[in-house]
Amino acid sequence: MRKSIVVTGGTKGIGKAIIERFAGEGFSIFTCARSQSGLDELMKEMENRFPGIHLFTMQADLSQKSEVIAFAEAVNKQVVPDVLV
Repeated sequence: MRKSIVVTGGTKGIGKAIIERFAGEGFSIFTCARSQSGLDELMKEMENRFPGIHLFTMQADLSQKSEVIAFAEAVNKQVVPDVLV
């Protein structure tokens, strides 16, 4: 069974770098960001670089409590993460 990681803000900077590192290690990745277009670009890039990757993305603004809860519930339906960033 694959290990999993949750990374918030995964489309830029440190979040994206963390995703790239863990994708290379074969982790299932769950991420969110405010920009759906950024998430779409991330998905395409990661699928090209890491064929067979399991990458779950969700548009969410984590400054909004309701969106934090929605993201957490969506992840929780699929996995209990091994790593949370």
